[in-house]
This record gives sequence, C-alpha cells and structure tokens, in this order.
Amino acid sequence: MQITRKSIEEAAKDQETLQAGRRLYEKGMAVLGQADSFWKNEVYVTASVRDGDNIYKPRIFIRNGGVASCRCGCPENHEQGQLCRHGAAAAFAYLEAREKEGQKPVTASFQTREIIKGYSDRERGEILSGENGGPLSLIPHAAVQGGQIRLSFGIGVGGKTYPIRDLEAFAQSVRTGAGLSCGKNTELYLGPGSFSPESRKMAELVCGLAGEREAYGRREYGGLRREWPARFLLLPENHRDGFFDLMAGKMLEVDENHESRLVQVRREDPILRLTVEAQGREGLYLRLDERPSLFASDRRLYLMDRDCLYLCSQDYSRDMDIFLRGVLSVPAGSPLAVGRRELAAFLAVVMPVLRRRCVIEEKKE
Repeated sequence: MQITRKSIEEAAKDQETLQAGRRLYEKGMAVLGQADSFWKNEVYVTASVRDGDNIYKPRIFIRNGGVASCRCGCPENHEQGQLCRHGAAAAFAYLEAREKEGQKPVTASFQTREIIKGYSDRERGEILSGENGGPLSLIPHAAVQGGQIRLSFGIGVGGKTYPIRDLEAFAQSVRTGAGLSCGKNTELYLGPGSFSPESRKMAELVCGLAGEREAYGRREYGGLRREWPARFLLLPENHRDGFFDLMAGKMLEVDENHESRLVQVRREDPILRLTVEAQGREGLYLRLDERPSLFASDRRLYLMDRDCLYLCSQDYSRDMDIFLRGVLSVPAGSPLAVGRRELAAFLAVVMPVLRRRCVIEEKKE
C-alpha cells in the first residue's frame, strides 16, 4: 500500500505545519534522497529540505501507506509519527515520485515534434550562417524563350555570388544541412535557417522544383531524350505564380534572344498601345506599338517588355488572353488584319475589351 495525501494530512503535526510543508514542496525545496524497502509495505525515505538558510534531512518510515515515524533535526520534530514541515515536504515529494512511476508515458503530439524541429532548424541555421559569413540569399536568373522559362540560381553571401552548378545537389544539401561545394576552397553550409528571411521561401520552391525534375525536366528533341543541364530548372506553369509572387517588386535578370537585361517585376496590368488603321474597303489593320513577350500560368498572364515584367490580374488575363495570343502569333512587322466579313463582329465583341484595356490610336487610310 502506497502513501496517500490523506495519510500525509493525518500524520502532520497540525494544519499550520501541513501547509508550511506543502509550500516548501511546491517551491521545489524538497529533494528526495533514497527510498529503501526492506519488507513488504514498508519504506524508509530520506530527503534534503531547504528552509531559509538551513537544510534539514528528514527521515520518514512508512508502513502500510501511513507514516509510522519521522525524524528531523528541526525544533518542531518532537512527537514520533508526526510530520514536521520538513517531513511533510519530503512526504509530498515522495508521493509525487510514486504517482509519476504509475503514470503511462505521454506520446508526443506531431505538432510538438514540428515545433522542436522548427526551433532546432533555426538554431542550426544561425550557427551555419556564422560559418558562411552571414545569411545566404538566392539570386535567380530566368531565360525566356517560346513561352518557356528556364531558371538558374546563384548564392549570394559577403558581397560575392556563387553559381549553383547542380540544383539537385543543392536541394539535397538544404534538406540535410550539409555543405555544398561552390568552387575552389569554398563550401557553403545549407539548411532552411541558413538563408535570409526573404530567400527562405525561394529555397523551398527550388527544392520542390528539383524534386519534380524527373517529371518535367525532360523534353523530346527529334525523337531523342535529353536531360536539362543540372544547373537549370524548367519553371512549369503550375509553379510560375509561386515564383513570380516571390519576385514581385524586385529586379530579375532575364535572358531573352541571347540578350541579358534586368527587368522590374511588377504586380500590375500593363497599358498596351494599339494602333488601329482603316484599310481598303471596310477593313482594319491592328498593330501593337511594342510587342511584349507573353507567357502564362494556370491562373494569369505574364507580359514582359524591355524594362518590366507584369504579373497581370485575373480579370486582365481573362480579357486579353485570346487577343494577345492571336496578335502575337502574327509575324513581327505584319498587322492583324480584319476583313469586311469579320468587321462587324470584331467591332461588337473585341473592340470594347480593347478600348477598356489599351490606349488606342485610330488612323484613317
């Protein structure tokens, strides 16, 4: 039979002594020493109890769940079998230890493990950032051609940029927190916490793309299969919104038609300038003053001119998608021609949208 709270209360000298012992226990002043059992239902308990500047060492003999005796060097301990405040504190500490022994172990919640992992990753990232010379930044480069976007990346730290030559190896290093060789005598330690706050989401996106590389990273070339080089990742339509949302308001280095330039990524609808010229007998020629590059995601259009890359709204994309795909498929230098038979329908269905979205200059023949 084990000791109970009731048996402790019954063994206390008085209520004042009991409450004083409880306060010492609750403040953590009672430290168990040994609990030896020499015979069934008999236990001899020793403890150390701090009370002010003094430390007392009560000894309690428990038999059949009750306190048979208590010895302590304090002035209160007079009657055998009665608990002084230090004996009560020791008895409460022993009771707590016995209750914990009988409890089932707690199974940690999944969220608890995630919380611990998050703090551990952050701490590890801070340590790694120190070894790297500071937090890392991911610097993207986009090559645009034929509606496709091919990405490559560099790692920026300490005023230098190191090109990533193998993005799959980069993703593996981020997941494991391992080092990545970035040239002669240069190794950077990676992990989610190694990156600057604005680059962490980009690092997650790159790791996701690298993981899907096998699914979208190959294309047919004349009946033959060829791998994209390890330093490139194709940006598929379903990931374009995620990438350009992270780039909104920033400068992006773009390579198009073998020419590299910096463009500003803007979350706005472009205002296109359109020339509409009357031609012949009831005909029209339409020309965009500047032909933008066009590519799309699952939800919206992207238009790029010399200086800006526009993240178009869904409303704008719905209005302009059909027209832009049509007019940009016409060879450069040639107009979009509207003949007499199509003129009425074009003026009724298409022109209201163009007047709402474009700056139109009308010319007569």
